[in-house]
Amino acid sequence: MERTIGRAWDLAALYGVKDACRNIRACEIPVLDLEIPGSPARAVITAECARAVAEDDCDVIVLGCAGMADLAASISRSIGVPVVDGVAAATTMVQSLVTMGLTTSTRCEFAPPRAKDVRGLLSDFALT
Repeated sequence: MERTIGRAWDLAALYGVKDACRNIRACEIPVLDLEIPGSPARAVITAECARAVAEDDCDVIVLGCAGMADLAASISRSIGVPVVDGVAAATTMVQSLVTMGLTTSTRCEFAPPRAKDVRGLLSDFALT
């Protein structure tokens, strides 16, 4: 949705990829419309991706909604550039980290919290 474009640019800057982004586009399609049989949503999204390749000179498209996950392969075939599904990319990255045996650090910022003297209503939740 168009109202999320500003936040998407903010996140691209935060993650250090803003300079690699040609544009962020919106199709104005509510995610649930992707589930309606006969909905034009898939065609609209594919057409917008094709415009991004043509108008923004994109080498790759990154879909911005988990509801579009099953569209990546068909859009890629249709427009001729790789299309990344963020859910699949994130899942594969986490799977790689697990396969490598990596876990969250337990030092500094990620250390377990120190025990605190908790009294009253929340005393049952105190770490001992």
